Amino acid sequence: MRRFFTPVAAILFPIVLSMAADPAQAGLFHNALTAFQRGDLPAAERALRTELKSRPGNAAALGLLCVVLDSEKNYTEAGDCYRRALAAAPRSIAFLNNFGNHLLATRDAKGARKAFLEVLALDPQHENANLQLAKLAIDDKQAGEALRSLDRLPPGVRESPPVVLLRLQGLYLAGRKADAEAILFRFSQSAGSDARLDFSAGLALAAVEQFDQAEVFFSRALESAGADFDVLYNLGLAAFHAGHQARAQNVLGIALP
Repeated sequence: MRRFFTPVAAILFPIVLSMAADPAQAGLFHNALTAFQRGDLPAAERALRTELKSRPGNAAALGLLCVVLDSEKNYTEAGDCYRRALAAAPRSIAFLNNFGNHLLATRDAKGARKAFLEVLALDPQHENANLQLAKLAIDDKQAGEALRSLDRLPPGVRESPPVVLLRLQGLYLAGRKADAEAILFRFSQSAGSDARLDFSAGLALAAVEQFDQAEVFFSRALESAGADFDVLYNLGLAAFHAGHQARAQNVLGIALP
C-alpha cells in the first residue's frame, strides 16, 4: 500500500513488460528470455548483448534488451534502446507499448501519451494503452477523454476493479455524481472485506476530492487490515480534508506517535 493520495492507476497498473516476438526468431534469444523470466536480469542482459553483437538487426532481441534495461532502472540506456528498436520495427505494437511504459517511468507524460496513441492507431482496443491514456487524462482532469479511453476497452475488461475505479474518477470529474455513486455502491458490495480494494477505492476517491467517501473506504480498509500505517495515514488525511478534524487528529496521532 502507498502513502499519501497516490492516483489509483499507479497501484493497479504496473508497467507492462510483455512483448510478442516473431516465432521464427525465438531461438535467437531463448536463453535471454528464460533468464529474464526467472528474474536473472544480468544474465539476460549479457546474453542479449552477445546476440546483438553478431546480429545487430535482431529487432526481437533489441526489444527484449529494452525491457531488461527498464527492469534494471537503467532508463537512460533503455531510452536509446527503444529508439533503435522502433527504428527497426516502427509499427511494433509491443515496442510502442513498452516505450510508452518506459516514458511513464521517466515521468514524460507527454511522450507517453504520444506513444500510446500510436499503439491505438494500430490496435484501438489495446488494454494497457487505453488504461494508461485514461489515467493520464484523469491526472489532467480531462474527464471526457478518460471515459472515451475506457469505452474503447473490450467488454470483458471493463468490469475489472482498476477500470471501474478509473471510470468512477472520470464520472466524478465530469460532474455525473449520480452515475458515479451508482458505480460506487456496486463496487462497495463486490469489494467485500478486501482491504486492498477498499484502500485503492479510497485513493481513487481522494484523487478527485471526494473526501467523505474516501474516508468511508479507508475506514473499511482499516477494519480489515488493522493498524496499517498507510491506511491510518490516508484515513487521517481524508478525515482532515472532509472537515472531520477530531477524527483526523485521533487517527494521525496513532499513525504518527
